[in-house]
Amino acid sequence: MKKIFNILLLAVFTLSVFTACEKDDDSNPVLKEPTTFSLNLPPYAANNIYDLKNAKTVELTCSQPDYGFPAATTYSVQVALNSEFTEKTEESEANYTELTTTYSTAKMDVVASELNTAIIELWLPRLEPIPSKITRGFLWLYASTRRYLMPIIISYS
Repeated sequence: MKKIFNILLLAVFTLSVFTACEKDDDSNPVLKEPTTFSLNLPPYAANNIYDLKNAKTVELTCSQPDYGFPAATTYSVQVALNSEFTEKTEESEANYTELTTTYSTAKMDVVASELNTAIIELWLPRLEPIPSKITRGFLWLYASTRRYLMPIIISYS
């Protein structure tokens, strides 16, 4: 009988350790679905012109998507020859390409030769000579966080 009393007493004290006086919901992070993030104007780009032939990298920075807490985000760079990015459909191909290198920080050093190759590959279907001087290219960033199963968002800068 004394043993049963001690076991019940121990159970009551153990349960009291796992209770709290107030609710703890206020300090928990709330997962938000970000709607936008911005690609910043590239530094060191005089008039936004880069010499991809002589440059090693192109530095890109962006604001991080607001998930409500610091989330591990993967960034991809997308390149097009005009400002209208169109997705692939049954009738037409996408007018952009995505670089193979991905980045895990909001500061990216994009390899200039990879960027140059992407622009050339976009130019080739035009069946025009590749210009030797200035070609206009447009960049977008693609951000995703697969870990939290959040939707992918794209910078429209």
